Amino acid sequence: VRALPGRPVLVVDGTGVGDAVVAHLRGALVGLADVYSVWFTSGSRVNRDGPNAFKVPKRLLAGAVDQALRAQKLKFAKEIPNLDSLLVELKNFTSTITAAGNVVLASNEAGGVHDDQVMSVALAVWFAVGFTVATA
Repeated sequence: VRALPGRPVLVVDGTGVGDAVVAHLRGALVGLADVYSVWFTSGSRVNRDGPNAFKVPKRLLAGAVDQALRAQKLKFAKEIPNLDSLLVELKNFTSTITAAGNVVLASNEAGGVHDDQVMSVALAVWFAVGFTVATA
């Protein structure tokens, strides 16, 4: 992190046990990087949950990736570790929204849904393109 120019920003999945990871990163990177925690929800709007913490509907995160890919604004360097695995996840990743507004993920991949890498990209895209936080 010290070798990076400027002040890096890390946007981390804080859902479930991710909260402990966020706490560790915040402690380890004090003064070196801004660490943001994002909790995935089934809600309909983004809410702030502290100065560097958000609750974000998973469908908004998935939609950010979908829009970026459809607009051909998301490119991947060939040197990215595990690029082949990420591309397979992206290819097999689909989401549908139930009548209750919940996001249901599906995958054509044997063994079920694998979305860790897709959601990591989603966090970066969502944060980079900007977002609106609910005020009430």
